[in-house]
Amino acid sequence: MKRHIITIAFFCFWVASSSQAFGVMMGLSTEELTKSSDLIVIGKVKSVESFWSEDGKFIISRAKVIVHSVINGKWDKDIISVEYVGGEVGDIGLKVSDVKPLKQGENLLLFLKLKNGQKQKMVKDEIHHTISGNAQGQYTINARGIAKKDGFSVMQGRELIDNDLPLEILINKIRAVKK
Repeated sequence: MKRHIITIAFFCFWVASSSQAFGVMMGLSTEELTKSSDLIVIGKVKSVESFWSEDGKFIISRAKVIVHSVINGKWDKDIISVEYVGGEVGDIGLKVSDVKPLKQGENLLLFLKLKNGQKQKMVKDEIHHTISGNAQGQYTINARGIAKKDGFSVMQGRELIDNDLPLEILINKIRAVKK
């Protein structure tokens, strides 16, 4: 049986035919992503699971990422939990236009913020993070050490986005940002 895919493209037709700029992504610079993030890490995706939100309206995915290094912020555990909207549960899938699903085995640099502004000390079981800027806050690192991002489009500010650059250069740009 073919999977039924529900596509939420932020009402692409409606936005495209509307005179308002509602739902349009603006390009985010490395400085903007760094300032809006609580934590920036390099790691490898260990696993991804999808489930229904508490209200049953959305599918949420939770990835477990093995942390190799912390570029900015404080994190002292080996694994970090990253949540985003989208995924598949049974025969139902949800795809969001500016969210790039994480894949098991991927090497990534992630700009993260605490989910819903939660404080680390307030959560007993597990701390969940979201990706700052959705797909803009996620770089895939290839075998040659090049950081690349994709999975989104912007209406303005493409020139602000750092892409296809050596990982060390990206790390240096992040560390140069003063919060």
